[in-house]
Order: sequence, then structure tokens, then C-alpha cells
Amino acid sequence: MFYDRVIRPAALEINAQQSADWPPTAEAEGIRSSGKNRTAYSYTRRSIRRADLHDFGNLVLQKCEENLPFGKGAFFGHQFRGTKGCTFHDPTDDHASASSLDDCLQDLDLESFADPNMVWFVDVGIELYSPGHVVLWRRDSHFNLIQHFLGTDERTAARNSTPGTCYVVDTTAHITHLAGFRLRPTKVGKFAHKVAYVQAYVTEKSLTYRPEGKYHAKHISVLQALQKSSGGAIPFLMDIDKLYDAAISAEMTGSARIELRVNITHAQQDLRGFPDDLIASSIVCVPQKDYWCISTLLP
Repeated sequence: MFYDRVIRPAALEINAQQSADWPPTAEAEGIRSSGKNRTAYSYTRRSIRRADLHDFGNLVLQKCEENLPFGKGAFFGHQFRGTKGCTFHDPTDDHASASSLDDCLQDLDLESFADPNMVWFVDVGIELYSPGHVVLWRRDSHFNLIQHFLGTDERTAARNSTPGTCYVVDTTAHITHLAGFRLRPTKVGKFAHKVAYVQAYVTEKSLTYRPEGKYHAKHISVLQALQKSSGGAIPFLMDIDKLYDAAISAEMTGSARIELRVNITHAQQDLRGFPDDLIASSIVCVPQKDYWCISTLLP
């Protein structure tokens, strides 16, 4: 009740485009986080950026008063964490870029960065968001994305977009033409940018994200599916169906996000622009209801 009526509505009122980062319901999060036997839970945290804390706190108190019978006199506590999404800015705005980096680092001892024996990295990301849609990466866009954002020639981009230990394709919803990727750039080739790691993914994965061993999402093995004692695959599939139904009801969207891990001295130079023609050739926008319905039908 508290999450469904207070936390999620307040968070989305602050930033609607982060719909995919917030589970559609508390029940859906319980299903996602549960282990094979529905006993062990793996909960995740969500962050509110520093600039939004004051407004978020006020909204939480307001919605407690309005939506909860026990909400009068409630108070809200929070903590600062250096995690993904701690700042947001317009990538084309020089001042906003510099201010965001300053905000991100203001609690750190910047003098320690001057140690010549230490190298500091920061993750910089850019998201493509369309209201009411799930934005997906096209599989055939990887070469162009790598060439553009790493500032490479064609030969180097081709080497870094060939499946192997450095470059891994992450297919979306079993649709082979739609996929993100993970890349640790090779040391061979010409690069305009010193990038340690690249990841392109879709934020809708948070709905079923549950790291366990080699898996990154909720899963069931063939053996477990055949075990009568646990009810077989039916309870698991019914829970997954509930997740997707909740996503449809909550009008949950998803953004296409690409992140670069760069030396902190280059943080303001990377991901500063995304040409319109590259965007058009790199993504597919699917109405959110259609996407979750498709996901329900896939094995």
C-alpha cells in the first residue's frame, strides 16, 4: 500500500521518464525479487537525485496525508548515495554538464584525484525516452554507435563489434533484431576517447532483473519446471504474467540507455551529443502496452 499509493506516484511526479526504474506495484517487486522457492528475496534500491530530494520528500508527505489512513504526521528520511542517476542534465548544455559533474563529486575529497598513481573513472550515460513507449536498441546499430561514441575508424569499430570476449550482445525479449550490448574496448585500434567500458541497454529490464549466478533475470530451469513437488512451471509463469499485467496497468515505459565508463578528466567531453540520424537508425519505439503484451506471449 505504501509503495503503490505514495512512493511510486511521488517518484514519477518528479520524473515520469523513470517509469521503468520503479516497479509497477509492491506485489510485482515481491515476485521479481523472490528466489526459486519464493523464500529468499533479493531487493534492489532506488535513488533520488540530490536536486529532487526536497520536492520528493514533500510529495511523499502529501501523498501519505491523502492516500493512507495512517499517514498523518508522517516523516521521511533519506541518505545520499553515489549511484546511477545521481545527476541529470541536458547533454548539449555546457553549464549544465559542468554543474552536474560538480554536484556528483561535491561530497568527495577532490585532492585525492591528484595522486598520479591513481586513476579515477566515472560512468556517463544518455537516455532516449518517448512518453508512452518502450524504446529499444536495434541490433544492427551497434557498429555505428561504437564508431560514433568511441571516436574510432571503421576498422576499429568492426573489431569491437564482433562477438567475443570483449563484445557481448544482449538480445531483447528473444527478438534477434533488437538488442543492446556490453563492450570492453580492445587495446588495438584508434580511439578518440579513452573509454574503459560501454553498455547499451533498455531500462525495462528492471521489471524482472534479479542477479543469481550466471543469470541476470528471473529464470527457471528445465528440471525445476518438471518437478511436481514445486508445482512445475505453472506458478513461475503465472507470477511472470502478473508482472507484465502490472506493467501494463501502471503504464510502465522504458528508455534506451547507453553508458560509457571514462576517465574522470574526460567526463564532460563524452556523450555530449547524439545526432538525429544516428538516433533514427538506432532505436525502435514500441507502445508500452504492445511491448508488455508481446513479452507475455514469449517463452
